[in-house]
Amino acid sequence: TATIIGGANARTITAWVKPNQTVDSSNYLFGFGKCAGSTFNARMNDGKMSFMGCGNDHDGYGAVIYSTGNWVRVWYTYDGSTVKAYYTTNGTINLSWSWSASLTTNTDSGSEARIGAHNSAADLTAGSYMRDFRVYNAVLSTSTMADMWDE
Repeated sequence: TATIIGGANARTITAWVKPNQTVDSSNYLFGFGKCAGSTFNARMNDGKMSFMGCGNDHDGYGAVIYSTGNWVRVWYTYDGSTVKAYYTTNGTINLSWSWSASLTTNTDSGSEARIGAHNSAADLTAGSYMRDFRVYNAVLSTSTMADMWDE
């Protein structure tokens, strides 16, 4: 649980993702927390940057960004009141969507943190290759995101 950013604290979670299959609502990039409190899960519903926070689903918004065999860099940010999803395939940072949400990520006993799967269901995997997975306890600016492309 030490890797879970607790409460409504600011965060950015980012990774390079390359699906090795067709992805849907059963495919999760990461999951942090516990649903009895709240969670912070990224999923790939319909090839889009979707999100689930303890049953508060935000699916089907933004562009289709995931396709089999293609790398894309994604960022999920939370500033205490809004979740934002960004992506790039060419160095231009694109805001996929923005969603006002009140999340308090639970770090209690029994909370889990998973990379490449749902936080409490290891069988709900990313179905993707992932690299350079990072967690920040701050909201990164789009210029910082663009610098990551240049690394």
